Amino acid sequence: MIVNFIKASPAQNTTILVTSYCPPEYYRKVARTAIGYEYLYGEQVGFLVPPRGQDSVLRLEMSGGGFCGNGTLAAAAYAQFSGITSEEAFYIDVSGTDRALSCSVKKLTHFKYYASATMPPVRKYQKLDIFLEQETLTGYLIELEGIAHFIVETGPDFALYEQTMEALKAETRAEAIGLVPFQTLGDEIYKIKPYVHVRKTGTDIFERGCGSGSCALGVHLQETASIDGEITVRQPGGVIKVKTGTAPVISTEVLFTCEGKIMI
Repeated sequence: MIVNFIKASPAQNTTILVTSYCPPEYYRKVARTAIGYEYLYGEQVGFLVPPRGQDSVLRLEMSGGGFCGNGTLAAAAYAQFSGITSEEAFYIDVSGTDRALSCSVKKLTHFKYYASATMPPVRKYQKLDIFLEQETLTGYLIELEGIAHFIVETGPDFALYEQTMEALKAETRAEAIGLVPFQTLGDEIYKIKPYVHVRKTGTDIFERGCGSGSCALGVHLQETASIDGEITVRQPGGVIKVKTGTAPVISTEVLFTCEGKIMI
C-alpha cells in the first residue's frame, strides 16, 4: 500500500495527514506504521476525506475515531495551504463530533500558518477524585464530543501519569482520554504536560502540545476562576491560546515540514 501524506506541526504536536484515499479498515495499521521511528515519527495520524456537511470544505478522520484539537488546526491550515479553499474563514468536519467546526487561517509564510478553530461543546463537567496508592488526586473530568480530559492542578514534578490514566479508563468511555496536569505561571498564563490515551489504537503518548486539553483547561478555569477572555497555555512544544466563552476557540501556529508517500 502507498498513501500520500503531509506532516504538520501545530505546537510540535506532530500530525501526519494522509491526503490520498485510505480504506477506513486500514486506518489503524497505517497510523501505527506512520508514527514509527523508521517512518515519520509523528504523534498522531489523521485522514483527509470529502466532507459530510455541505458547508464544510473537508473532513478529518483521526485514526482512533476520536476528536483532536490540534489535528483540527492542522487540517484547517492544510485546506488553505493546498488550495482547497482560498478563504480565511470556513468550516471543516472532524471525527468525534457531528458539528461542523468554524476555522480561521492566516498565512504567515509559505509553509507556516496561524490557525484557529471552535471546539465541540462540553458534554459533562464534574469534580472527580482519583484514588491511587500514593495519593488521591482531586480534579475535574471534562468531556467534549470525542474526547475527555482530566484537569488537575499539580506541582511541576508530577509523575503519576500511567497510574492516573489507568484509573481514568474506568471513569469514562470516551474514544480518547487526556490527562492534563497544570500549573499557574502568572495572570492568565498556565503550563501543562499532556498525556493522551486513544482506545482503538491502544496508544499512550506524552504530547508536545494538546489543543483539546488546552480547551478543557480553559473551560475549567472559566468555571472555577471566572476567567472570561483569552488564556495562554504553555506546553512542551509551544503555546496554544484559548478564548473562553460559550464556544471556546483554540489557536496556534501550524508549520508544514515535509510531504511525500508512505510505503507499507
